[in-house]
Amino acid sequence: RKGVHFWECAIAEQEKYGGMQVLDFSCDDILMDKDGLSLMVDMPVTLKLTTGKKAELRAYYKLTFNEEGKIVKYIAEFDSTELQDETVAAKNVAVVTKLYRLVEDLKGRLHDKAFLASVIQEIAAFFAPKIDCSA
Repeated sequence: RKGVHFWECAIAEQEKYGGMQVLDFSCDDILMDKDGLSLMVDMPVTLKLTTGKKAELRAYYKLTFNEEGKIVKYIAEFDSTELQDETVAAKNVAVVTKLYRLVEDLKGRLHDKAFLASVIQEIAAFFAPKIDCSA
């Protein structure tokens, strides 16, 4: 959502995660960029899920401020495995586990073009045809 009132974001989050109870949270660390307009907040959270199950997860919030000190953007990232459909989560965990095992075999090897060409197709099979990356 872009260019919307804070309440629209709050309502969307409530609709997505409504029914859960926040049992505990803390602000463990705050990191900032050099100009101080973007902050990262590390926040462990304990929730009681709608199933009654207790879940502990780490949430990371990136807050971007304008020159007046008002938040103009926030992004929340956290391990939502316990909040997702278990079959979807299990499938994705299995993919990451297989990919990690494959990538683990790259340890100690020279990563030149010839070597990467020999393994790139196997690794690429784990990815969508088009992706976003930070390389």
